Amino acid sequence: MSFFFTVLAAGLIPVWVPLDPRTGNLDPDSVGEAAWRSVNAVMTTNLYGIPDHMQRLAEICRRQDILLIEDACQALDSHIGGQRVGEFASVAVFSLNKHIEGIGGVLAFSEAERRPSLLSRAQTETLHRSLPAILDDAVRPVFRSLAEVTGTLEALRREKPRFFPPKKGRFLHRMEYAPRTGT
Repeated sequence: MSFFFTVLAAGLIPVWVPLDPRTGNLDPDSVGEAAWRSVNAVMTTNLYGIPDHMQRLAEICRRQDILLIEDACQALDSHIGGQRVGEFASVAVFSLNKHIEGIGGVLAFSEAERRPSLLSRAQTETLHRSLPAILDDAVRPVFRSLAEVTGTLEALRREKPRFFPPKKGRFLHRMEYAPRTGT
């Protein structure tokens, strides 16, 4: 559900589509032709490592000239018909925090000639992180590794709030809740 708020925060209009009851992923065959013509982009989800119907989505998006973005974060190294998830679309997104320490991700471009323009757009539309945030993410795994080696992980957990105070919230990550006033 978090992708819904990310889409809204980006100023885009999300469109809900029916889901395949067996997988919980997009069901492209339940979307009518008129609906496909009304969208500019499709972002897959590949929940819990279960890939979307990627061959079908890729074929529809090619035919309708729709940008297909693969959110391959939870399906790293999953295959469909001999092809890896992340190889079906022009752009694929891989989240590294589910697989290694730290935060961040990778944008993969399957069309080499479009890479510079897509990368430039991604860089201009992505907020740059502050130096303290970058250092925080770099130091945290080092502390954890040291604590594991020295057997002081529990002591470090108790002291963690002194070194890393709880964050107040993520800047521009979540939309502010603004209830409607009046009728």
